[in-house]
Formats: sequence, C-alpha cells, structure tokens
Amino acid sequence: MKSLNQVQLIGNVGTDPARTEHNGVIISKFSVATGEEWLDKSTTKKVTNSEWHKVICFNKLAGIVKNYIKKGSKVYVSGKLKTSTWKDKNNENRSTTEIIVDELIMLDRKPNEI
Repeated sequence: MKSLNQVQLIGNVGTDPARTEHNGVIISKFSVATGEEWLDKSTTKKVTNSEWHKVICFNKLAGIVKNYIKKGSKVYVSGKLKTSTWKDKNNENRSTTEIIVDELIMLDRKPNEI
C-alpha cells in the first residue's frame, strides 16, 4: 500500500522570511500561523487557538518568497512534512517538524484591488 505525506495550509506569515544559502542551494524559512475559534459552551465566550508551522522553501521558490512575502502576508502552502532529530549540547534528543513547500500561493490582494 502506498502512503501520502501531504500538507495544505492557509494562514498568515508570522516572521519575515530568513534567506540563507547552503552548498549553492537557496533556502527561505518562515513561520505560518493557522487558527480556529469557537464558543465555549460553559462561559459563552469566544475562544481562539493558533497553531504555528515552520515552513521551508528552496531555490527559485525561496527567492520569490524573500522578495514578495513578509510578516502578515496571507498564503496558501502545500508540501510535505519532514521531521529532523539531533542531540543538543547537553546530549538531549531534540526534534522539529517542518513543511517542505512544493507550492505557494500569495493570497493578499494587490494594493490597487478593491
């Protein structure tokens, strides 16, 4: 049986993209926040919850991101999850999960649009 590693998010960029280069590969990293809200039945107050996602783009897409995406931009990202593990300076196991982007669509309106 085949498997599927696919993520699709629509959210707001939380940090200006950081651009680096490693062995000739251009890399842009930034965070995207997604959220949900609901009404708490016991207090009848609105409750909100935000989830933060680490996003990585490579090469041509990384260049586009650095030039056109900024903190607060609304984006659609599609890609796959990748978890990296390592040992820190205290020899403790650490891990992080990131989205490796295959497709990115800028959802903000152009300034001249109404």
